[in-house]
Amino acid sequence: MRPMLRPAQTALIRAIGRWLDTEKDNRELPILRIENVSSEPWHSATFTGERHRLIIRVEGHDAVTSAAFIAARLGEAELIVPGQIVADVALVRQETMLEAGHAACLMSFDLLTVED
Repeated sequence: MRPMLRPAQTALIRAIGRWLDTEKDNRELPILRIENVSSEPWHSATFTGERHRLIIRVEGHDAVTSAAFIAARLGEAELIVPGQIVADVALVRQETMLEAGHAACLMSFDLLTVED
């Protein structure tokens, strides 16, 4: 059984899904699987928020191309998360593998959200 997602995690995943839907440029959307998501509280002198680690598996016909598109553009995307500002998105690891004759990419992102 998978653990319950926290509201901020669910909102981030939905925001990324909405972003992909608007950025697809008439491409077929890849199969995205959330492999893992974790969060921890974060504070600075003036802000309160959370640090998130999101691991996504990209599968499908154009997995490598789709992963490259996501890697190149997600960091600059305007992700809308109610009550939060997505202050930073960074790709920290990307792995490409062959599974049953098809490519799949595993991508790990660090994200920072701060309370709006």
